[in-house]
Amino acid sequence: MTKKESQSEETPLTPWQEEHARYLQKKNEEEKGQTDDQVSVADEKKEKSDSYDDEDIQLNRASERVSFMDKLPNLHSYHNKQLIRRVSFILGLLTIPLIICGYFISPYSRLGKIEVSGNQVVTTQEIIAASKLQLDENFWQQYQDRSQAAKKIETKYPRIKSVAIKMTGINQLKLSVTEYEEIAQLSKNGTYSPILASGKVLAETRKEASKQEVILEKFTNNEQILATITQYKKLSSELQSAISQISYEATKANDQLLHLYMNDGNTVIVNIDNLASQMKYYPQIAKDLTEKGTIDMEVGIFYAPYESSTTSTSDTTNTSDTTSSSEDSVPSDSSQENN
Repeated sequence: MTKKESQSEETPLTPWQEEHARYLQKKNEEEKGQTDDQVSVADEKKEKSDSYDDEDIQLNRASERVSFMDKLPNLHSYHNKQLIRRVSFILGLLTIPLIICGYFISPYSRLGKIEVSGNQVVTTQEIIAASKLQLDENFWQQYQDRSQAAKKIETKYPRIKSVAIKMTGINQLKLSVTEYEEIAQLSKNGTYSPILASGKVLAETRKEASKQEVILEKFTNNEQILATITQYKKLSSELQSAISQISYEATKANDQLLHLYMNDGNTVIVNIDNLASQMKYYPQIAKDLTEKGTIDMEVGIFYAPYESSTTSTSDTTNTSDTTSSSEDSVPSDSSQENN
C-alpha cells in the first residue's frame, strides 16, 4: 500500500467529504451512462444506415430488373420492324421486274384504241392511215414517235394545219386535228380548186363553185394568191361576204391590179398591197351611190357609173384606162373609136 492510501484509510472522513465523495461517484456514473447511451445511439444509427443502404441497393437492383424487362418488348418490336423493312425491300426488288415483265407481255403494252377529233373534211380513216399508227403494236414505241406521226399527216394532207397526239388511257391515243379554213376557190379551166387560209391551193377540183367562198380567177402563181389572201383575211367578215369574185388584171404598168366584183353589182379596182386599207371605205361609198358603177381605188378613189350600152367588163376596162381623167363618166367603145 502507498503512503496516501494508508493515510486515507486511517484518517476518518468528515461528513462534508463523504458527501462530496458520493457526489463525485454519482457524477462519474452518470457520465458513464451517457457515454453508453451515445454509443448505443451511434450503433442504432449505423444499423439504420446500413439497413437503408441495403434497401437502396435492393431497390436499385429491382429497378434495373424492371427497366430491362420494360426495354425487352421495345427491342423485340424494333427488330421486327427492321426485319419487315428488309423483307419488304427484297420483295420490292423482286416484284417490280415481275410487274414490268407482266405489263409488256399483257395486251396493255400494245396500242388498243385510236381516237380522232377536230377533223371536218379529212376523214378519220384517212388521218389514221397517214399517221402509220398500228393497233396491237408496241404502244410506247409509237407514243415516242408521235411527232413523226403528226408530221406525216400534215405532209399528206395540206388541209390539216396541226395534229396533237396525246395519251388518253393506259394504251389509248387521241389525235386532235386542226384544219385550215377554206377561204377561197381558184377558177381554172372550168373547175374550182379550194384555197386554204394558208394560201395553199389544193390539187382537188370540183365542177361547181361554192357559194360560201370568194372566187379567184386569172391568177398565174402562188405568190399572187398568197398576197391576195393575206390582204383578204384582214377584211371584216361583212366585207368578205360582200365580195363575189376577185380577178387578177395585171398590166405592164401595174402587176398588182385587181378587179373586185361585189355582190351588190359594183366593181372595185384596187392594188393587192392596199386591198385591206382601201376597201374599208367601200361601205360608205356604196351607201352614197345612186346607181351601180365602177369604183377605182388604184390611185385615189374615183367613181364611174355603168352605161347601159356596155357590159360591166368593158366598163371596167375603160375605167382602168381613164383613171387619170377628172371626168365622172367612162366613154363607150364607140365613142373612143370616134375620138
